[in-house]
Amino acid sequence: MPMEREVFWFSAAVFGVSILEFVLSQSDKILLGVFLDVRQVGIYSVAATLVAFVPVALQSVNQIFSPTIADLHARGERVLLAGFFRR
Repeated sequence: MPMEREVFWFSAAVFGVSILEFVLSQSDKILLGVFLDVRQVGIYSVAATLVAFVPVALQSVNQIFSPTIADLHARGERVLLAGFFRR
């Protein structure tokens, strides 16, 4: 059974985007490798990986507390809400 044209072109587009994403995510390390030594590029790579975890932690906190924040906002508890944001 031959693959439909739409499926083929959609798959080709997704594959192309994936290749571009890979190249963009690795190009900084390759370019730094031209100008810096291996140790410095390794430190950069570890630091960049650690920084990538910050949005994951923030997103987790937002997912946990967003219903509480929405409830406090809907009830008009501005003082309590402001205290939570200051912490």
